Amino acid sequence: MIPPASKVLMVRPRSFQTNNETAATNAFQKNVGTSSHDITRQAQIEFDQFKLKLESHGIEVVCHDEPMDAKTPDAIFPNNWFAVLPSGQVFLFPMCAPNRRREIQAPWIAPYAKSKSLVDLRYFCEQGVFLEGTGSLILDHNRKSGYACLSERTQFPAIKEFEKQSGYQIFSFFATDLRGVPFYHTNVMMTLGRKTAVVCLESISAEAERAKMGEMLTATGHEVVAISQQQVLQFAGNMLFLSSQSGKNFWVCSEAAFQCLTELQRKILQKDGDFITSALPTIEAVGGGSARCMLGELF
Repeated sequence: MIPPASKVLMVRPRSFQTNNETAATNAFQKNVGTSSHDITRQAQIEFDQFKLKLESHGIEVVCHDEPMDAKTPDAIFPNNWFAVLPSGQVFLFPMCAPNRRREIQAPWIAPYAKSKSLVDLRYFCEQGVFLEGTGSLILDHNRKSGYACLSERTQFPAIKEFEKQSGYQIFSFFATDLRGVPFYHTNVMMTLGRKTAVVCLESISAEAERAKMGEMLTATGHEVVAISQQQVLQFAGNMLFLSSQSGKNFWVCSEAAFQCLTELQRKILQKDGDFITSALPTIEAVGGGSARCMLGELF
């Protein structure tokens, strides 16, 4: 069994703000009516507290500062531009928003690519085709499989190329929020642990796809924790399963995500590991992403 990652990459923000280039495809972003300076400063405070919590539980954090004058308001969410697989393959992904493409810092992840096995999929941008890392792809490394909720940022041609290059088999499906809008990333509506899985089944409108999702998760030994659309809005799907350097497993999530889970849901998930939580209200409201989005696994 491949253990969960015990090392993650994080990017400390310098210019965190509402990203106008992503607002049209991210329904989770909100206008909080706070000054730009205050938003950035509060995001830095939340980031620093989150990083310290991870480290205090034995998770190694490789931290980079957002490059000066990069003007990358979403740099705090690095998992969208890269993925490091346990095999040693490293992927760079095609990002939908032009200002998000500036976030990509290949030298930061090059040391993790074994035998120079870096796969660059950014050429898909020229075709208007996008796939945003482990935001778009929920990967089961032990079974070389995964899940992808199709949207403007998660498109089939790039998924097929990822399958070809990685050897993973991806189940693609459609899922929407309460207004019928496709979720911008798969990782807001589902996540995988070792024995358990979180998924918003009610968001998958096609009965056949919903049934197949349940069957696949059961077949891979996952006990399904079905979350509601309201829990998705609190980022209950945006958790990440990690391990400490000593081998203890954890669910990492925001305080809002943890608080919206029922006692029974928490009990089931704790079969896989305890919770590490941190308050991320500004990052969640302004950026439309949460704890999982801030963490790029380094296998």
